[in-house]
This record gives sequence, structure tokens and C-alpha cells, in this order.
Amino acid sequence: MQPGRSTDISLKALFVAGSLSLLALWWAWPRVQPNQKLRAEISQLVQFDPRSLPDFKLSGMKKPLTSMNLKGTWTLLYFGYSRCPDDCPTTLGALASVYRQMEALDQTHSLRLVMVSVAADDDAQRIQDFAASFHPRFEGYAGSWEEREKLFLFFDASVDMAPEQGPDQYFHAPNLFLVDPEAHHVATWNRLPEHETLHQELCSFINCP
Repeated sequence: MQPGRSTDISLKALFVAGSLSLLALWWAWPRVQPNQKLRAEISQLVQFDPRSLPDFKLSGMKKPLTSMNLKGTWTLLYFGYSRCPDDCPTTLGALASVYRQMEALDQTHSLRLVMVSVAADDDAQRIQDFAASFHPRFEGYAGSWEEREKLFLFFDASVDMAPEQGPDQYFHAPNLFLVDPEAHHVATWNRLPEHETLHQELCSFINCP
């Protein structure tokens, strides 16, 4: 046999052996059901061991917000500000849609939605008006930087000024934070999930009827 032909046969044999090995690995690889794969792609939920919120005090239109008066209900907390150009209106609009659906199913008696302003010039009236413009039961709170910073650091909310966008633009992470009736942080959504996903995942915590 000629040397060149022998080399061709060896390469073909290696190619066939490699292809068979890859095929065997593919069959051995754990199967993921389509629904499981979809859920992994759309769910942004991260659960934590319960952590007690720090002591803080923010100003509100009816009463201050403290860790003590968060007790007794589940709280979905969001950081934003009243002049936020796009992220905040998008998020609050979506949350209002989920909340109305839950209201219609009588699932909101133990759930409140709280927005804490990241902007220094948002007072209690302005941030409350902004939050309530999406749903009348949404709550808005403001306060000194020192008091708000306690929450920013506790939740790792990555709040900062973004001067490249203008003097009144703030950067804040798109997270949603869930606080249980004992004022413990128990879960975070890294970003707003799809409507039905958020509804189902909230209900898994608050035991919707």
C-alpha cells in the first residue's frame, strides 16, 4: 500500500472514531425537559437564607418606613426614582399588572409593594405620587442618604450616580427584593421576570389561595 493512501485511511479512521465518541457523549448527557429549560431561562429568582434587615427609618406620606413596620406582611421592594426615564416606569407598570391580577384572585391581602427612592431630591410626596400613579396601593419612601444607604448596602443594590447620562440620572440595579413577614430578606429577582413567572414565584412564597 502506498504511504499516502495509508495516511488517508488513518485520518478517516480517526474521524470516524471521534464522531462515534461525540455521539456516545451526547446520548449519555443528562436530558433536560423543555419546560425545565424554559424555566431556567426566564426565572431570575435567587433565594437566600433569611437575613434580618438593618435598623433604618425612611419618610412616607402616612408614616415612616422601618424594619419594624415591615413585619406582618410580605414586601416586594424596588429601588428607583420619580424622574427615572424608562426602567422604573417599565418595572412598575409590569408590577402593577401582576398586582391587579393577584387582586382579582384575592391574593394581595398579605403583600405590599414598596419603592425606595435613590434620588436625593425625591421627597416623600413626590415618590409616593410616582409609585401610586401605577397602582393606588403602591408605597413610596424617601429619606436621608445615610438611612437609604443602609438598605442599598444591605441588598447590594449598586446605587450610584451616572453623570455621563446627565446630572439627574441615577444608576440602580433592576432587582426586586422580597422581605418576609419577620422583616427578613429571603429572595431577590435579578431582573423583572415574565408576568406569569413572577406571579407563580410570588405565590410560592406567600401561599396564594
